[in-house]
Amino acid sequence: MTINPDDLHDPVVQVFAGEAINLDVFEASGGPDRMAQARNVVADPCAAAECFYFLIHMMLQDLFQVGGFEL
Repeated sequence: MTINPDDLHDPVVQVFAGEAINLDVFEASGGPDRMAQARNVVADPCAAAECFYFLIHMMLQDLFQVGGFEL
């Protein structure tokens, strides 16, 4: 199995990149368009890395109950 989250168009990445997206009341049509999302990630590649770490860490911790590690 390969875990490969979407690092360009995921709304969580956009939040890490600084977009004001309310994930509690999420609307798929809200927020920046696909080109603006890609520009946000290109402008802040660290946001994509932080989001990847966050998603993988939460998946391992909550879904697979693997814990006790930190980077």
